[in-house]
Amino acid sequence: MAILIGLAKWGTLLHLLWAGITAAIITYSLGEPVCFEFTIDGGHQRYHIGGTDGEANYGWFLYTLTFISRIIYLYGFYRLWLLFRAFDQKQYFARKTIQHLTIFSGCFLAFTALRIIVETSYVNFYVLEHGSVEFGNEYLGDLFLPVLFFIVAHVLNEARKSEEEMENYF
Repeated sequence: MAILIGLAKWGTLLHLLWAGITAAIITYSLGEPVCFEFTIDGGHQRYHIGGTDGEANYGWFLYTLTFISRIIYLYGFYRLWLLFRAFDQKQYFARKTIQHLTIFSGCFLAFTALRIIVETSYVNFYVLEHGSVEFGNEYLGDLFLPVLFFIVAHVLNEARKSEEEMENYF
C-alpha cells in the first residue's frame, strides 16, 4: 500500500508540473480570441476567421473562464498531492488530511462546472444556433464524482469526530 501511495503522490506531482507548464504555454500562445464564421458560397461550405467584434468579446469571456478553471484545476491537484503526502505519513483521519480532500473536492467540482459552462456556451455560440444546446446526462455524470468526493470527506470528518469523542470518553 505504501508503494501505491508513493506512486500516486509522485504521479500527482508530475501531472501538476506538466499541467502547469502546458497551461502556461497554451495560455501564452492563444493570443486574442477571434470569431469563426460559417458561409455557404456557391454551394461550397467554408469556415473563415473574422475580425474582432461582439463575438470575439464573448470569446474573451470564455477564454477568461477557461483560464480561471485551469488555475482551480492546478490548485486542486496541489491539494491532492498534499493529501497523498499526508497518506504517506499515515495521517488518514487527521484534520488536515480531511481538509485537503474537501478542498480538492471543491476545486474538482468548480473546475467541472466551469468546464461544462464553457463547453455548452462555446457550442451554443459558435457551432449551433443560439439556444439549441442540450444539457445532457454526460454532464450530470461529470458532476457526480466531485460530489462523491465531498461525501467521502464528510464521512471521514464524522469518523474523526467520533474517534475524538471516544478518546475523551475513555
